[in-house]
Amino acid sequence: IFAVFGFIRQAVRRWFPNASAAACLLTAAGAASGSQIYYLLHRPSVYEYAILSGAAFVLLALWQWLCAANAPETKRKTILFHLAFGSLCMALVAGCRPQMVLFAVLALPIFRCAAFLLPVVLVAVGLMWYNAARFGSPFDFGANYNLTSNDMTRRGFAVGRIAPAVVTFLAGIPGVQTVFPYITATKMQTNYMGLTITELYYGGAFTCLPLLWGLAALPLARRRLDARRDLRAAVRLTLICTVALAVVDCQMAGMLYRYQSDWLGPLLLAAALAWLLAENTLQACPIAPLVKTLRLALPLAALAGACYNFCVYFAAEPQLMGQNPALYENVSRLVQFWL
Repeated sequence: IFAVFGFIRQAVRRWFPNASAAACLLTAAGAASGSQIYYLLHRPSVYEYAILSGAAFVLLALWQWLCAANAPETKRKTILFHLAFGSLCMALVAGCRPQMVLFAVLALPIFRCAAFLLPVVLVAVGLMWYNAARFGSPFDFGANYNLTSNDMTRRGFAVGRIAPAVVTFLAGIPGVQTVFPYITATKMQTNYMGLTITELYYGGAFTCLPLLWGLAALPLARRRLDARRDLRAAVRLTLICTVALAVVDCQMAGMLYRYQSDWLGPLLLAAALAWLLAENTLQACPIAPLVKTLRLALPLAALAGACYNFCVYFAAEPQLMGQNPALYENVSRLVQFWL
């Protein structure tokens, strides 16, 4: 959460110096409350914490890289510190969730420097030595040795898995009910003639997180986006990495709800940048109906994402009704105050 707010602050300094305080706070709050960190903390196992750590390191790296890019050229020590620390965080992602390292390409639109490469190389050498010593190959991170029902050593690559999984990840519709927590789990439907590992899921990212709808405004601000080539490249690379990771995850392991965490954090940050770009565009060319729409839509989008994750927290397995029935019932009575 701290990294998200820090990233938005640095992004405003770099690209949107005239952004309103309300837009900055709402986009940061929407991105932080829309992530899956609460769902991951709800499942107390080492597997979830590995994903959570990887997601946190990615966000910390992006924040620190922007800090380095925004620092005055005269403060070389400050630049090197933020640059090296950000790169170290991104390198540590490989020890938690290797596929998330794909977001390291977001450094390219910002800068190129030896200090960026050194921490990555040092950590990579250590991890590859460990992989070779334990698993017999420097490129084997041990995922194939998970003691689960999913034999990842013989999954192969099947085109038929891609479309159902990607659509479910991005646009899956959750089940709904009339009683707290109002959201129920559903299962992915597919005609793929083979085995697809699936678990219960609670909705796709774009369906349930209206903050992401702000990305639809990017074509409308194409000229301003073209004037900021580094911003344009960062957003485009984030979208490409999101789709790539969704495909990689469904091919490597399956369609699991928690795998959204591999790309949801950076995608929410890209959406936050899109909202700030929309506000910046309307500041230069104010159109009263659009300004009013933006001022209403942004807080509603942030609130909807927070409410969605709040419901998921109480609906997801392992359910709090069994883990902590007192908490579940107390919150249920507070929410359903009319009963």
